[in-house]
Amino acid sequence: MQFTTALMATLMAGTSLATINFGKARYDSGNVDVAIWIDGENACTYVYQGHNNPCDFNGGKFQAQNGFKYTVKDCGNSAFHLENADGSFNSFAHFNPYNNAGSGCANSQGRYHVDQEWSFY
Repeated sequence: MQFTTALMATLMAGTSLATINFGKARYDSGNVDVAIWIDGENACTYVYQGHNNPCDFNGGKFQAQNGFKYTVKDCGNSAFHLENADGSFNSFAHFNPYNNAGSGCANSQGRYHVDQEWSFY
């Protein structure tokens, strides 16, 4: 039993079972950011991933609110997916729209809301 537990812990090291959401932070000024956040966390505290294609910003790499690092790959086609920091496959993207996943948000750039578009789970 201890060996099985230790083996599973080793296999899971560096991965996370969190659902990652992607969407757009839409500012009152017209600015739009690609937003990433952990499902269940406040979408207003999103991780910035550029303004357009998230695969083009920082090579698709980002660190989520849970501290784990990921890479988005194959943006814009049916193979759109998420990889763990070690390059292992995490999940395909699932179209999962939800308007105002974060509302009443504000930061130094102004007021905004966040619309969810995709989820990785």
